[in-house]
Order: sequence, then C-alpha cells, then structure tokens
Amino acid sequence: MTSLISLYSVVKAISVPYGRRSSGRLIKGPPNPVTVGEFYIQATDFWDAVKASFPQVAEVFNSRPEDETVAKYRHENGGHFLFRPFCLVVFAKTVRVLMSRGFSIADSLKVLAGIQMDIGKDPWCHVVWNPNKRTMINKNEPLIRNLLLSLTGQPLSPNDFDLNVEYKKTVGEAQTSFRP
Repeated sequence: MTSLISLYSVVKAISVPYGRRSSGRLIKGPPNPVTVGEFYIQATDFWDAVKASFPQVAEVFNSRPEDETVAKYRHENGGHFLFRPFCLVVFAKTVRVLMSRGFSIADSLKVLAGIQMDIGKDPWCHVVWNPNKRTMINKNEPLIRNLLLSLTGQPLSPNDFDLNVEYKKTVGEAQTSFRP
C-alpha cells in the first residue's frame, strides 16, 4: 500500500506538534523507551481511527495480499486519496493541524472522513492527480492541506493562505466545477 518512508513520515507528522521546526526526537536515535512508547501509542491510535473512519482502509487491513484489494482503491483513474503515499502524508499532517486545535486523533479522522476522497474528481483532480497522464502530482502540499481544512469547515493554515488564488493557479484552465 505504501512505502516505509511514507509510514515514517506519517508517524513523524502525527507525533511532532504542528508548526514545530524540529523533529529531532524522531531523527536522533536511538530514542528512549518512553518516547518509543509514545510514538507507538499515537501511531496505533491514528491507524485505528483511520480504519474506523474509512471502510476502504479497514477492508485492505483485513484482506490478504493475494486478494489484491488495494487495486480497488489505487488504479489508473486515480483512486482513493489515502492509497497514495504523498496524499497520506499530507493527510496525516492535516490531522496534526486539527490536533493542535484541540481535536483528538479520532475526532480529526471523523471530520475528514466526510470529504470526497476520489482523486480523479474535484477538488483533487489537477491538484494531486493528472488525468491526462494518469499520474500523481506530488507537490502542492499547502494547497492540499488547506483544501482538506476548508472542506471540513476549519480555518486555513496559515490563516492568510489564499485558497482561491492557489487553487486557480494550480488547476489552471482545467475544467473543474469545484469552487473553494
């Protein structure tokens, strides 16, 4: 489903308070057993909440590799947002933003679960997915994070981020019905 580096990035995103420049606790090693325990609990809470909020992820967790369940959610037309490593990491960083605002991991996931997650459709098409080349667009992280926040009714981060301008700049002349 995803790479080890992406999984590390997810743990780092949910473990380091949003806006903190240093993630040294995860880079310098070896960490002490208490720190490892804290990271383990947060990572476990995160994945439990992801499975509880996104049935697609739970289905993959409960499947066997030979079932090729991931192919239902990651395919030539894009697929589900969480089944692309870049999107998963930005998603985790957005969860961390919500946590910094007082949301629990579980509540953050419940809020985000209401968003349309098919990357072949608006608002993600031309932002994270190139429908012409059928490839990922692995950039636009601030735009993606702020789309996620906006779609949940949350303030943008940073507050002066101009979602309309950045969205229009990114999608260009592409036909899109989405209006941030």
